[in-house]
Amino acid sequence: MIRTVVRALDRAAAWVEHTVLLVSLVLLACVTALQIASRELQLYTTWTLEVGSYLLVWMIFAGAALGVRERKHVRFDALVHTLPGSVTIVLDHLADVLVLGFAIFLLWTSTGLVERQFSWGQMTATLPVNINIGLTSIIMPLAGAFMIVHLLNRFLDGSKI
Repeated sequence: MIRTVVRALDRAAAWVEHTVLLVSLVLLACVTALQIASRELQLYTTWTLEVGSYLLVWMIFAGAALGVRERKHVRFDALVHTLPGSVTIVLDHLADVLVLGFAIFLLWTSTGLVERQFSWGQMTATLPVNINIGLTSIIMPLAGAFMIVHLLNRFLDGSKI
């Protein structure tokens, strides 16, 4: 039962990550093109830089969470592949435990940050529409939670390298 729920959450999180990455990439390309065009036409749009920065942050955190699912996080592949198979498995599980610790830390600290940002009531600086700054950072605790789900799925499946 738990394995089924975690597997479903893992797939749902991966879908959200892929969607965020795709939408952010398309929007970032459009906003960057608009920024370049507006500079050429001397119609300076101050908000495009801010939107581009937020989209990049969303892409980084969604990509990091997806990287955990796909085992594309920081590793020393050259070193690991020269070691015997049993050592490689131990190091791989140790890496997963360390990433889990990071994901828990990210979830914990970024949740507090987002809560404070919402409570301050600070709005975005240059956007034509006032958006609470907490919404721009909400991807951080989501990424931490998604990383935890991906790792729990891996632990429950007992997957090898």
